[in-house]
This record gives sequence, structure tokens and C-alpha cells, in this order.
Amino acid sequence: MKKTTRKAPAKRAANGKPSARSAPARRAAAAKPTARRTSTEKPASDTRKGRLQRLLFDSIAQMDEEGLVFLLRQAHILSSNANTERINREIEAFERDRGPVPEPEKDVGGTAAIEMSPDGKSYFLTIGTARKALTREELGGIVRVCLGAVDRDVGMRNLFRAMGRDRGDILVDAKISGPTNPHLGALYDKVLEMARAS
Repeated sequence: MKKTTRKAPAKRAANGKPSARSAPARRAAAAKPTARRTSTEKPASDTRKGRLQRLLFDSIAQMDEEGLVFLLRQAHILSSNANTERINREIEAFERDRGPVPEPEKDVGGTAAIEMSPDGKSYFLTIGTARKALTREELGGIVRVCLGAVDRDVGMRNLFRAMGRDRGDILVDAKISGPTNPHLGALYDKVLEMARAS
């Protein structure tokens, strides 16, 4: 009777009858297909950018040093272009918020005029917004500087140097800070015009 009692569970299992050990096995077998299905599914976080990055990393691993240097150069160019576009967008936004900027006033050029005083003993030089009196000797010095120059640019430089040495007050009052000031050019032109007319 004892031998029969031991073999009975084994026979029931072989005949397909329910047993305590066969139930967990069936549950494990049923769970396996589910595990296989989830392994083939794409993770929710798998984006196109992530896939491209993985492809890029795989390609980098196969490159030699020359290929890596070339890739770095291209990356630098793309990064610089992106930064340039970002900066340009910021500048455009600033200009839109600021509104139109008034155009600067056009330069009317230099002005200079020389006229004799009523008594005929001196002259008046009007240069820019300054009006200054000149003796005959001072005007003669200005005429000699202009006539002795080989061209207009040289004449303007010589005028600036001579007036700074002899009549610095004229430069200060006329706000002439350098030899390229258009008022000096106008004075040079006026002297040559007077010389041709005499």
C-alpha cells in the first residue's frame, strides 16, 4: 500500500492531471512569450535624435584619426553657424524693439571766407562757425603755405601745422582737431581761388 501511494502522484502528473509542481511551470511558460514581446518593443524614450546619436557614435568608433579630425572640423563649423544664427536673431529682435534710428545729418562740408576789414589794414577769416581777425602778415603766411603745397592734402596738413604754431586760437574756436578737417580744405580752396583771381 505504501508503494502505491508514492507512485500515484507521478502517474497523475503523467496522465495530465493537475499537480502542485505543474502549475508554476505552466505560469512560467505562459510568462515567457510576454517577456519576448516586450524585448522587441521600442522604449518610450527612444527618439529620432537618440537613434541618430547612436548611429553617429557607432560611426565614430570605426573612424581613424583623420576621419575624427575632419568630423571635429565639420562639427565646429556647424556649431559656429548655429551660434551666428542665434546672435543674429538676438540683434534683429533688439533692432525691432528699439525701432527706427534717425539718420545722421549729412556733412555739409567745410566753409571758409576771407574779407578785408573796412580800414583795409587787416582781414577777417570766417572758418566754420569762427570769425577771426588776421593781420596782413598772418594772411600772407597762410597764402604762402597754400601756394607752396604740391596738392590739396599736403596743403591741408601744412595749414594745420602752421596755424597750430602761429594761431592755435583759430583751430580751437573753429573746432578743428586734425589736418583732415573739411574747413581746412575749404580755406585751401579759397586761397587758391583768390590767387587765381588776382
